[in-house]
Amino acid sequence: MTWATRGTACYSTTYEGETWFTAWCDLDLELDGVDCDPTCETVDRLEADLKTNPGALSSRTSYGIANVVTTGFSSVFTDIYLTWNTLCYRTQNECGNGKTGNLAPPHSGSMTPTSYVPLYGDTISHAYFMYALFIPNGSEYSDHAATGKATCMPSGSGSNACLYPSLLDHHPLR
Repeated sequence: MTWATRGTACYSTTYEGETWFTAWCDLDLELDGVDCDPTCETVDRLEADLKTNPGALSSRTSYGIANVVTTGFSSVFTDIYLTWNTLCYRTQNECGNGKTGNLAPPHSGSMTPTSYVPLYGDTISHAYFMYALFIPNGSEYSDHAATGKATCMPSGSGSNACLYPSLLDHHPLR
């Protein structure tokens, strides 16, 4: 699967004289509920905002989910949940996954994406799905996006941290 990258690197730090970022912020997922009687209009918008602090063994993702419903309409979404996929190495092979329980908006929380293998000195990114059941037709809909690629600290560094580069041509962490 090809993952669209959304959001941006945030929270700068300096490592070996260069600027890096410790988190990926503002990764937004969105589902629109549309009523088409008599004309089509969005009456319900389900939104999730995620922030990830990547790690070589485990990462931390905080999220907030909101449901904005047009006055006079009821929510058209139910059975809402988030899933995560840890994408490892420069090839972005999946090396971990999981999901939340059923979420009722407004809701905020966190999840801990992990990897089946230690990623010290390697590359990591995270992909997320938001799923919801659309009540009017009983179908499940989803939106998905991924973070940028972060480089994890080398083995023996004593750190679980992975950092996002400030420049596209950054060299790997030493």
